[in-house]
Amino acid sequence: MKKLSVLLCTIIASCLHAQLTQQSVSSLNAPGGRIYFYQYKPPHYNNTDLFPLIISLHGGGEAGTDDGASLLNVTNYGLPQLVKNGGDGVLEFTWQGKTEGFIMLAPQTNPTLVNNWPVYYVDEMIEYGINNLRVDPNRIFLTGYSLGGKGVWQYAASSTTAASKLAGLIPAAAIPVDAGTNFCNIASSQVAVWVQHALHDEFGNVQQAIDYTNAINACQPLLVPAVDTIYPTGSHGIYMTKTYDFTNGSHYPNLFQWMLKVNRNINTLTDQPPVPVIAAGNTVDLITPVKVQDFPVLDGSGSSDDNIIMDYLWEQTGGPATILSDDINRQWPTMKIVVPDGTVGIDPGLYSFRLRVKDYLTSMPGHTQFATININVQLPASGHSAPATNAGPDHLLASTETYWLSQGAYKFYGSTFSSSPFNWRIIKAPVAAPVTGSLVPGIENFNGGPYPGNDNNVRFVNMETPGDYEFEFSVTNNFSETGRDTIKLTRLSSALPVNYAYFNGKNTGSSNVLTWATTSEINSDHFDIKRSADGTSFSKTGTVNSKGGSLLTEYIYEDVNTPLGISYYRLSQVDKDGHSGLSKTISVNNNGRGVYIEKYPNPVHNDLSITVQTNTNGSLQMVIADMQGKTVIQQQWQMNQSLLKRTIDVSALQNGVYHMIITIGGEKQITGFVKY
Repeated sequence: MKKLSVLLCTIIASCLHAQLTQQSVSSLNAPGGRIYFYQYKPPHYNNTDLFPLIISLHGGGEAGTDDGASLLNVTNYGLPQLVKNGGDGVLEFTWQGKTEGFIMLAPQTNPTLVNNWPVYYVDEMIEYGINNLRVDPNRIFLTGYSLGGKGVWQYAASSTTAASKLAGLIPAAAIPVDAGTNFCNIASSQVAVWVQHALHDEFGNVQQAIDYTNAINACQPLLVPAVDTIYPTGSHGIYMTKTYDFTNGSHYPNLFQWMLKVNRNINTLTDQPPVPVIAAGNTVDLITPVKVQDFPVLDGSGSSDDNIIMDYLWEQTGGPATILSDDINRQWPTMKIVVPDGTVGIDPGLYSFRLRVKDYLTSMPGHTQFATININVQLPASGHSAPATNAGPDHLLASTETYWLSQGAYKFYGSTFSSSPFNWRIIKAPVAAPVTGSLVPGIENFNGGPYPGNDNNVRFVNMETPGDYEFEFSVTNNFSETGRDTIKLTRLSSALPVNYAYFNGKNTGSSNVLTWATTSEINSDHFDIKRSADGTSFSKTGTVNSKGGSLLTEYIYEDVNTPLGISYYRLSQVDKDGHSGLSKTISVNNNGRGVYIEKYPNPVHNDLSITVQTNTNGSLQMVIADMQGKTVIQQQWQMNQSLLKRTIDVSALQNGVYHMIITIGGEKQITGFVKY
């Protein structure tokens, strides 16, 4: 056992909460002779059970000094930040009836090693965990983001000896590994691999993540196939919003539920776990009217196996109309259809949906299963039915809102309009006769009803009393059949703006990273990030959707292409009703490292104007690549001053999305544009 130095908790953040503590261990290899790291033990940690271990490797910006004085940097992002902010029990999960917690070790590398994570860091953490903690040696997992993602690949591919110490790998938004990396060391060592990457990662081409996955799966013997999840939204920072999301908001199962069932004790050659059992295969008959909101939830939640299902996918395979959009996340055990805007009722016909499930042995025989659910929408025997109706979405009324507009939507089945088809009436209010008002040209003010309007538009007014107001919208067809739907408007007792716990920013090379947190959000829709060169004139540079938290809710935004010098930032928080409020203003200094690119116009048809700003002189390489990574345009420019302007003819390119990679000296910047 190595000599261990425990740094006791102090009031100056040596201990971030009861379970997260600073530790160090002696190492002949490490700069300064010691490795400093954070240790987390779950609250139900005991001396009888063995626990799975997660080793977390940070990104390049969180490296620190040899003496551990800057170890707190490790908790800025990724899994350590989740533990720091989540408190005790954040790494405890229930999966298939069993609740279990993880031990976590998060070492800090030295800035002199910023381009690599030497393998001895992981070896020291594994040895420390087995010798000093109740670690299950068959369930040791290695994860990391950005440079740490590269470190995950470096360690596991370094040798079969290293890979065989691990049960699973989770590289997130990994920057590229060195040429000649031997991925077959991973394939032959029974390591489960779940690669996480964003489609539009600006630091690591998404194709590299796919290539690394394919490189493992091309090896023989292949004991556990590698799986990649490519998120269609997000950028390099998906490790903050997707990978370590423990709420099942990004993927089901989440990363931690997956790890709970991955175990080296399973011999994938001789002890194949049972194949998944899929819950589907039935037919549901429906009679019109079928409102969109009443369409059955596609339910495959009964699917199970004795190992783990790590991937669900719903597909629509038939029907008179497309009602399962391709641009939504369909990787869930249960699926609520998402139809085009304006769709109120489902057309008659037979709709077929297929559910595919995979476990983490994915490509082995039988470990991918399919089943079908059919939804049969029929007209009644009469050939017509009441209309499908939608009164509009429920809404919270902010203190500044004096009215609310609604447009009732409808769909007829085998029928048409009656002489007076539309009607609105109030069915609930906190006071008697609360809604009055005179007619406004083009829009009717609802006067308490019933209101036999000439169209389906209405304006609700005079709802100053706090409480719930409910209104019914009805449509009658030429067969005197009526369809109904309700809308609820809630007037809050007082305005509850977003409260900020903090708003900070820092430069990480060519990027400025903004972080903020709220302590309450009511009616919040999104945050517009606004940037200024002078602190006076601001323009929007990005948008982050609100999460709607009631406690501490954290956000991150990476401004990946920032000008040199000082940039000023403020947040414009926008409510669902369109009202907005500004945060304080902060400044971040891009001190001259990196490359700044401006491009215009975007989307572009013929000529793309490029402005490059950098403090590095010399030969500059400009490459335009398609989404498969193929170079389609390449030019060499000479950078003799800090600002360079060029025009590129892209008229010959096919329509689509392209990457532009600017490289000069040791700096690289990636941006994108759309050709139409």
